[in-house]
Amino acid sequence: MLVNVKTCSSHVPEPVTIVSAMVDKVAEREKSLRARVAQLEIMIDKSKLDTQVQEIVDSDFFQDLKNKVNDMRSRFKEEPSGKKGVSPKKK
Repeated sequence: MLVNVKTCSSHVPEPVTIVSAMVDKVAEREKSLRARVAQLEIMIDKSKLDTQVQEIVDSDFFQDLKNKVNDMRSRFKEEPSGKKGVSPKKK
């Protein structure tokens, strides 16, 4: 049995249409993946930042500085209200 190709071609998409649809899907998927990669990079950067901050806060230098600040604050609160321990700036 022979089939007339011209009459059947309306039922079968052209290869160009199929390839075009595939290209569109690939482009959409690539866009989605690029957005996800950007999001993951931000998450990694935030995690790295959190780790670095924690390292600084846990350092001996920072702890010593924190103790000095707390001592200064407590001395500042203990002084009479007329004398704050801060000398006025000279012009």
